[in-house]
Amino acid sequence: MVSRSSYIDLKYGFVILITLVSIKLWSFTGVSDSVFDYLEVLVLVGLFFFLLTHHARHQELIYKNIVLLFIAIPILSAVGALVFHDQSLSLSLLVLRANFFWLFYFLLHLFNIEPKKIIYLMIVVGLVWVLLTVVQQFTYPDYYFATRTEDESYYFLRAGVYRFMLNGHHYGVFITLYFFYNFLVSRKLTNLVFVFIGLSGFYYYGTRQFALALLACMILVLFMVKGKTRFLAFTSLSVCALVIFFYQDVLFGEYVEMTNNQMLNEDEVRLISAHYFLFEYWPHWLTKVIGNGIPHSLSNYGKEIDYIKENLQLFRSDIGIIGAFNQFGIFYVLNIFWLNIKSLRSRYYTEQTKYLKLIFLYSLLLLLMSEYYANASAIPFFCFILYLVDKSYESTMNEQTKNLNPDTNIL
Repeated sequence: MVSRSSYIDLKYGFVILITLVSIKLWSFTGVSDSVFDYLEVLVLVGLFFFLLTHHARHQELIYKNIVLLFIAIPILSAVGALVFHDQSLSLSLLVLRANFFWLFYFLLHLFNIEPKKIIYLMIVVGLVWVLLTVVQQFTYPDYYFATRTEDESYYFLRAGVYRFMLNGHHYGVFITLYFFYNFLVSRKLTNLVFVFIGLSGFYYYGTRQFALALLACMILVLFMVKGKTRFLAFTSLSVCALVIFFYQDVLFGEYVEMTNNQMLNEDEVRLISAHYFLFEYWPHWLTKVIGNGIPHSLSNYGKEIDYIKENLQLFRSDIGIIGAFNQFGIFYVLNIFWLNIKSLRSRYYTEQTKYLKLIFLYSLLLLLMSEYYANASAIPFFCFILYLVDKSYESTMNEQTKNLNPDTNIL
């Protein structure tokens, strides 16, 4: 007979397994993609099994409808792929399988995992991501974690930085913002160490949009805190700005010199892609409602998209919410805005959990360039964040109840 503590450890172990499979062990190249595909299917089967065989405690889930729509709308887009691109439903569902990771949100509530355990897991995943990203800069040409290789020379090397593009950068965002906010609240310098560790990961990640959005969120903290905490935030950011100013040639000189033309070319390609997928790639007006769907490489639709990528150099993945609109339709876009705007409500957060609001600000800032709500590596991350917001709101409601009924505090 399995003890209660062992069962709790088993549940937490399954949460860890889902997290690591979703990011493919930080894009570990020692395991083929086909193996990870099988593992993905296995954890999804396990996910369905737990949800179907266990009953969750009665609770109000803030994001229930939003999460259900994130699951349902892409499935509807499979109809668009069938009718307007002749891609079978079976192929569409196969390529959409990772979207069912959104059920992880309900599993977290079913397991009722302690928030501090979720935070600890996210920190560990984020720190490993930073470690691998930084260390491989110095072990190259030997590396074992990457989604890009030297075969893609134009994209792989930029200003002396090898862009391995490991899965898991969202967890790097989490540790940076989490420790920065905690530094402001607690004034413990150890938190600041982890902030710089997180920023170093994005320095070597080699993609400017993520680093800039991260820095913007750190500045926006000034409008979320008050009094001495705001002064500390302003002072910290000012010191960082001065350091960057005085050492800009060392930190960014080579980057600016070597990539200025590259960035201009990339931005031009991104604008052309945005125009093409926003105004031209619509076989029927109905696809603007239900979407074109995600292409499978074995279908004619997949071959058409591959042709567009290889010959026209146009990518839906480069244009954020516009690409999502083209794939899944207008209701998917509205659902994304609903999620992020809803999450900015202050009533969901305690003073200690306001850092979660920064994650949604970060996502909003990047929407025109990056959108990860249908990405296997990111969905469990968003489920963690939504779960933590739910727990934060539950805490605020419990506190309000105690204040309204002070007698309940008497032993």
